[in-house]
Amino acid sequence: MKHFCLFITVVFLCSTISAQVNNGVLIGINSTFKTDSKDHSYSSRVGYQIGYNWNIGLSPKLSFSVSPSLIRNNVETSYLYDLVNLQNEKQYSLGVSAPISINYHFNQLFVFTGYALTHSVESTLTTNVYDHSLFLGVGYSTSFVDINLKYGGSINADPNNEVVYAGNAEVKPIQMPISTYKASTLQLSLVIPLKRK
Repeated sequence: MKHFCLFITVVFLCSTISAQVNNGVLIGINSTFKTDSKDHSYSSRVGYQIGYNWNIGLSPKLSFSVSPSLIRNNVETSYLYDLVNLQNEKQYSLGVSAPISINYHFNQLFVFTGYALTHSVESTLTTNVYDHSLFLGVGYSTSFVDINLKYGGSINADPNNEVVYAGNAEVKPIQMPISTYKASTLQLSLVIPLKRK
């Protein structure tokens, strides 16, 4: 609950600070591509993001954006259970993300690139607690909505991020630290302006 309150506070502060620039509610879906490990394989499932886009015009062609958001990534994991039976499991990661980007505009079309820091607040995946990623994207802007397509990838991996258990009913489970694996995410988002441009 405290994470949700923190998210609402950030959104409120951004909307207060950016009263003179184009702002908008950000909603969208995503698909996560996670690198297979020695023992696990991952299939992408649809996730979502919701947040707030704060945009500052730097020149007629350039702008700067900050988009604090709550993001959920979903995957399906396949692995051998008890070293014999294939197990499929739906897993997720829920985090608070703070992407910043530079946007270059060609009339209504624009391209952007930037950096995002995501803090994982709840996860059943072997994800980085603090994930650093770079992204590229393209967007189309209208008077009523902006459409963004963004592709980003992790640039860090934690060698001892999580603890997993191995064993079966006859053998006491053993704790084993495992490495996280870099993930890539494709996001499709709509930014709905709070006021008409």
